[in-house]
Amino acid sequence: MIMKDLPLLHIALVYLTVINVVAFFMYDIDKWRGHQFRYGVPLILIAQIALTFLCSCRTKQKIETTIPIQKYYVPEHSPNVFLVMYDAEVGKEPLLKAIKEYQVEIIYDYSIINGMALKKPESKTLEEAMQYFKTVKGVTHVEYDHVYRLTDPVKPRLEIK
Repeated sequence: MIMKDLPLLHIALVYLTVINVVAFFMYDIDKWRGHQFRYGVPLILIAQIALTFLCSCRTKQKIETTIPIQKYYVPEHSPNVFLVMYDAEVGKEPLLKAIKEYQVEIIYDYSIINGMALKKPESKTLEEAMQYFKTVKGVTHVEYDHVYRLTDPVKPRLEIK
């Protein structure tokens, strides 16, 4: 270390020592004046512990639902929409012709599978519309558009071969 840097280092050490001692006494005076820290902080801590304990307790009371339990296991279906699957080799031209003739609305034309979601005309029942489309050339399957709620329990499907 060069000798002429020593006084600068000495001044910096004195300054840091003095400022830390002053900060220590100021902190002590602040805490002494702030009596609410003596009671407020421990009370807040006790309230948080109690709240955590109460929230983590499980109730033994049986929870009643307004919807009958069997309703969860019977899938509902849309009252106006049904699904039609068609044979790829026949194509969807006969289906499109029948859609125009029967005056149904295409809700969705699936790109992954050969199928469409169709909305029945107001003048027909859902069952009548489904029966009509079962007779269209190339249609392989007609089914309800089932509604599944995110709150419904998931049931695995077993496949029998």
